[in-house]
Amino acid sequence: MSGNDAAETAKIEVWWDMNDCTIPEGYDARRVRSGIERAFEKLGYTGPVSITAYGDQKKTPCHVLRGLSSTGVAVAHTNSDSTRSVMHRDMVEWRAQNPPPGIILIISDQVEGEFSWDLARLQQRTRYKLFQANSMKSRDDFILLYKANWRWEQLLEKGDPPLVAVANGLSSAAMFYCKSCNFDCQSLKKFWKHLSSYKHGMEEAINPPDTRLSCVTKTWARNYPATPQHATAKIHVLWDMIDCPIPEGYDACRVRPSIEKAFKEIGYSGPVSITAFADQKQTPVHNLLALSSTGVDFSHTLPWVHYSRMITDFEIWTKDNPAPASIMIISDEVASSKDRSTLICRKLQKSNYNCFLAYSVRPFEMPVLVTSAEWLWDNLLAVSETKRNILHKCSESERVVAASTGMFCCTLCLCDCKTLDDFNKHLSSKDHTQEEKRMTSYAQSAPRRRRLYKISNYYEEASRTSSQDQTYEESSPEGREGYTGELELHAIVGYKGDEEPTQDKTFTMHYGDLNPRPKEGTKADQKADDHMRELIRNFLKDKKRAPQNTLLITNDNGFREFMDLLRDAGHGVLLATTQESLIIKSGSHKVWSWKYDIVQED
Repeated sequence: MSGNDAAETAKIEVWWDMNDCTIPEGYDARRVRSGIERAFEKLGYTGPVSITAYGDQKKTPCHVLRGLSSTGVAVAHTNSDSTRSVMHRDMVEWRAQNPPPGIILIISDQVEGEFSWDLARLQQRTRYKLFQANSMKSRDDFILLYKANWRWEQLLEKGDPPLVAVANGLSSAAMFYCKSCNFDCQSLKKFWKHLSSYKHGMEEAINPPDTRLSCVTKTWARNYPATPQHATAKIHVLWDMIDCPIPEGYDACRVRPSIEKAFKEIGYSGPVSITAFADQKQTPVHNLLALSSTGVDFSHTLPWVHYSRMITDFEIWTKDNPAPASIMIISDEVASSKDRSTLICRKLQKSNYNCFLAYSVRPFEMPVLVTSAEWLWDNLLAVSETKRNILHKCSESERVVAASTGMFCCTLCLCDCKTLDDFNKHLSSKDHTQEEKRMTSYAQSAPRRRRLYKISNYYEEASRTSSQDQTYEESSPEGREGYTGELELHAIVGYKGDEEPTQDKTFTMHYGDLNPRPKEGTKADQKADDHMRELIRNFLKDKKRAPQNTLLITNDNGFREFMDLLRDAGHGVLLATTQESLIIKSGSHKVWSWKYDIVQED
């Protein structure tokens, strides 16, 4: 049986918070199981389904409990304030007893915060297929990688209830649990009697369940020996030279040997590739030459976008180098910021990549990324020294710089150079200067865009409050976020050589975003961008057009200014992209990931 076949028939475990996702008045509780099972069957998952419903069952009508139990749904009593922590604890215990493949569905509105942080780390170690259902109209926590995210109402089937066998008016199909007293039974009558007893009341008053969620992964170690599948696999290093610079007096030619030495000491001997990210104007020439001589690639970027450039490089590398493989992040910001490491975290949940971290200052909080090793930057450079506070200095013989083997890359213009002279020539060019000015101008407008973002959130929240009857569909982001208006789709296609684009009145597509991007400066590249801009300009010139939602699907940084213009003109602006740099720098605009939110790529 293949891995996919095993996953499709694997057991499905459901944790359901009845406080958040209630059974609507008049709805037959016997239809809950069949609705959940049918939703999984539509996606090809046919394994056995086990459901546990959590909540204050003293407030749940008897006919609802009877209906749930009659279809094999287990019922667990908890205090309303402790439901989240009890569900998390039971889920952790289940994971320990049921190794993958397996499927998890969490039905709750309270997965964000510590719950999602701990679950994201668990998913990086043992990867289950994860699903969620909630009663909210939107979710802002993107750290967890879900196979599907449903609205609770979608899972509730309509129609006649299923036929079930009921003996003496009471069902014994599933268990009833009292999490406060560690009590269980198969009789609804005994369960109600227990919940009404003096003993139960005293136990909840004296020893109430802990409402605090216990993050089990906080006790995990940060250094582990190499596993056989990763010991000889490729290792890619993303080095933020702004956060972790080369110390004064340290010879840059020793950076690669020091990193490779650190890997070998913990059992990793695979080929190592290193890319350093920094502003070339702030980096001494002798460091550039020394790094290049040891095969370290240098990527020129500006300080306010270099984190997103690192994430983009990570995405490209993992696409070309499937797991098992290892990735190392040398950065203070990416190591400590959950927002910066979101895409990396999702990738580690999906595939068997190994992760290392290095930073100049140890993070105040444990990173969301699960690591096999972590170092302080200064210690990493001195790892081959007997005294770890003494940095290695090259001898005069070592200072003879070999021929350059590392590449020089300008990530602003997507330009690669083999020599430092060519690289400097590009950085002095008119095209690069214009691009740098445009990026600088965009960064300086960040405060204004943040203000617009807050205003936008205010109006969106007000709209959600007054529109409780909006529809919600899993199949498209428009439905999932509450956008249900008529769709008018435009994009650009064609662009082969100097040919003009072909365009249909209702559907066109940007050729450059669906195919390998043409080389910088080619006519095909420029025509694609110009035509896309012309479409937007014509849209803005139409003064009779009422304000409406506009969705841009692009990876091109150049279209961010048009997003601001659309917003200023009163249009709602949404962006779909595969580029982390655009996701992070989107400012006041709603952003979807093309892979995870639009096409829902596995």
